[in-house]
Amino acid sequence: MIHITSARMKLFGCPAIWIGKTEAGHIVYCRYRWGHLSVRYSTEPNPDHDGAGGASIAEVNHGDPFDGFLNYYELRTITKGLIEWPSEFES
Repeated sequence: MIHITSARMKLFGCPAIWIGKTEAGHIVYCRYRWGHLSVRYSTEPNPDHDGAGGASIAEVNHGDPFDGFLNYYELRTITKGLIEWPSEFES
């Protein structure tokens, strides 16, 4: 289980992008577009593009194939069991 200590929304939708950071500084990058959630994990400190190039740890089809919006509650629900997110994200 990956424990995220801080989370933020980078983009609201089309794509929705959420970025989490672990206590060790590793980055979890989540991108949702076309009904597909891609979750990537980067162990590099301060990776380029907020960790978008990290290793894929989950690929999930969710919702409508034309969907591009994913709220924080949905993100937490879909990745439950893989990632433990803070109860609130940074605004």
